Amino acid sequence: MRKFLLATALLAASSLMAGQARANFVQIVGASDANLEDPGLTGNFTTINGLSPTAYGLVISRFANAGAATGESRSVIEFNLAGLGAGATVQSLTFNFQVASFVTPAASPIGIYGYAGSGTIGLADATTAATLLGTYEPASIGLNPGSITLSTATLQSLLGSSSFLAIRLQATTAYANTSLDSLEQSGSSAGFSPPVSLAVNFTPALVPEPSSLVLMGGMASLGLAFASFRRRATA
Repeated sequence: MRKFLLATALLAASSLMAGQARANFVQIVGASDANLEDPGLTGNFTTINGLSPTAYGLVISRFANAGAATGESRSVIEFNLAGLGAGATVQSLTFNFQVASFVTPAASPIGIYGYAGSGTIGLADATTAATLLGTYEPASIGLNPGSITLSTATLQSLLGSSSFLAIRLQATTAYANTSLDSLEQSGSSAGFSPPVSLAVNFTPALVPEPSSLVLMGGMASLGLAFASFRRRATA
């Protein structure tokens, strides 16, 4: 009987804890953004925000032609992960944005790369080792909102170890020329779209409710009391 009562207490507590494992949703708006530029297409990114995000948006371009048209621009957005707990399990991750311009032909995907951010975007972010999370083709989206499902592995690995997820947008082919609405432009009087953001579905870490702990303690005490009574009764 004692084993039965203890098992019942554990089962009830487990049920209360499992009841908390509900999927949550959070939209994380970018905390900062920047354009990082390599004017000579040498692999050395030497200019930050030469193309101002306020005036030009987030510019993703690559020109491999000789002369003035040679160069590359990559865009970086950092997202604060404070809304996600260290023990959360990421179920899905979506990158939302608004295409502002494109001259990029079809079959010229833009790569979406992820890595641990620092809270400050610098030139080193242009070449920081990163994981490809997904791609999109501006020509397929047009001048419309885009929603791209990303791999969750990088975000999951950062929970509990980094406060920011950095997203870098860059060309994956020899030629690209497109831009997105930036944080500085979004929501302005000019009527730009909502900000670049991440939509995250996740299951938070399980935390026992006080009621479950009380139930466990109460049932365990009852089991011990019953066992003590049986010993006295059979003595």
